[in-house]
Amino acid sequence: NFLFSSIFASAEKPWEFGYEPLAVSSARHGCDGSIRILFPPKGESKGTLTDQKEIEAGMVAEMIHQMVSCQNTWITEASGKKRPVTYGDIAILLERRTYLTQYMLALSRQDTPFYVHGGVGFYSRQEMYDIFNLLSFLLRPYDDAALLGTLRSPYMGLSDPVIHAIKTMKGLPRGTTLYGRLQRYIAENSDDSDINVLTRAENLLAGWLSSTGRIPLSRLIRKILVESGILTVYGALPMGEQQVANLEKLIRIVRNRSESGSYDLSEFISDLTNSITAEEREGGHPSGFQQRGV
Repeated sequence: NFLFSSIFASAEKPWEFGYEPLAVSSARHGCDGSIRILFPPKGESKGTLTDQKEIEAGMVAEMIHQMVSCQNTWITEASGKKRPVTYGDIAILLERRTYLTQYMLALSRQDTPFYVHGGVGFYSRQEMYDIFNLLSFLLRPYDDAALLGTLRSPYMGLSDPVIHAIKTMKGLPRGTTLYGRLQRYIAENSDDSDINVLTRAENLLAGWLSSTGRIPLSRLIRKILVESGILTVYGALPMGEQQVANLEKLIRIVRNRSESGSYDLSEFISDLTNSITAEEREGGHPSGFQQRGV
């Protein structure tokens, strides 16, 4: 009350807010609050901001687990009765959703039940970005950005040094696409230690390109999921069950749209782009693609 009564001191202008003091129940007047400050270890190297957030999330998840399992933290109810804290008493407040996934993974590793309010929407999840990049490449094989995202995704699993070597190949005609560079790199580097991974990636992409436009879209997506082995990859991850369920949901959405008439890859990419953009802009949770032309 002391702090925020001075920060929110005026409500004279439309964009200002006055402060309403928080009243403490009489039963809690004699209870001392507490603050715990967690200091993530610095380590020998600073690492990336994402690495730091993963450490922070892990520390928070561990603290929550210890609070509940060891019953060393107590809650004072409005009646004055004290009891051990439960998971339902705890909330994690984040300034933005940028690193929400790190917290979700950390809580999952501790087998901590949680509910995300206003979290990452269906189309803003990483598995949606990965399939979006892959299908965007199949629609436009000259889309180097889409192929780059696909090569780095779990579908292909190429390392950044290998991708860099492919992108910086010398002696190629100007304007050679990343896909063309990949094919040329495989032909000229048969002794590369990653040649098996590269060959597998190119074979999968070539097969999917030949099927694009020749089979229904839902069958194409199913073909990709099966042949890539991505369902097995996701199944081994902490939140893999949800990721697999999301991909199955995407197939159902595509199948439902196809029932009303022809629905090709171009329309799908357009719809998916609109849905991703809408969620990034509004933080919403659309249940299906945005309607067009209305």
